[in-house]
Amino acid sequence: MATPDAAPPGAEGAGPAPWAQLEVPARLLLRALQDQLPRLQQLLKTVGEGLEGLEDAPPVELQLLHECSPSQMDLLCAQLQLPQLSDTGLLQLCTWLLGLSPDLSFSNATVLTRSLFLGRILSLTSSASRLLTTALTSFCAKYTHPVCRALLGPVLQAPGIGPAQTELLCCLMKDESLEPDALVLMLGQILELPWQEETFLVLQSLLERQVEMTPEKFSVLMEKLCKEGLAATTSMAYAKLMLTVMIKYQANITETQRLGLAVALEPNTTFLRKSLQAALRHLGP
Repeated sequence: MATPDAAPPGAEGAGPAPWAQLEVPARLLLRALQDQLPRLQQLLKTVGEGLEGLEDAPPVELQLLHECSPSQMDLLCAQLQLPQLSDTGLLQLCTWLLGLSPDLSFSNATVLTRSLFLGRILSLTSSASRLLTTALTSFCAKYTHPVCRALLGPVLQAPGIGPAQTELLCCLMKDESLEPDALVLMLGQILELPWQEETFLVLQSLLERQVEMTPEKFSVLMEKLCKEGLAATTSMAYAKLMLTVMIKYQANITETQRLGLAVALEPNTTFLRKSLQAALRHLGP
């Protein structure tokens, strides 16, 4: 009987299989997903019975991952306990996944984002490791839309979000590997959410990047920022966010938007009040 790390028949002397260094859950997932499509249903039955017999699957090229249905992917992720991977194993698996061709479907990338990252990030009680940060930023650079839907939105709306989660999301916003289109997607996701203190911090990190957006999207941003003014009179995060917008996006702000900013900032009581008023005057006619 072949072991999970065995080389394909006739490949003796070719060295260990490339997945041999992965942790067991990641290795089993990759091996499982190598089965021919007609065997997927039987594979899932095997998975449901406790992973017995997976070592019998013949190793073939990774070519059918994109053909798994989201429900199949969800079941595999759950049964193989991918959320329990160490950060090292997570990075190894992400490296494999990012090398697949063709790319994962939106649905499957969403399932993997949720399984690999969401619970891990929500449970953080201290700063994320370098390995976790690297895995997330690299995965997000390729699968931005799934990360927005399955991670960014849920984390920012989670009731228990704290400094560790906020710090990691800010780091993600600042990652230079994110293309301009990815930044716009991130912004669009944030604009759809109800805002809280942590949202201001994440949004500021994003807008520091000088996001190129349409006048329509910028108008939505300005409208939402101004609406937050009365509820955020003592928020330093909100004050810093508003300074960032007035300085970095000065050329985008219309006279109507300037008047809206004046109303929103009038009740501000932070020690940045004078700086906010000065920045506002620079916008004036």
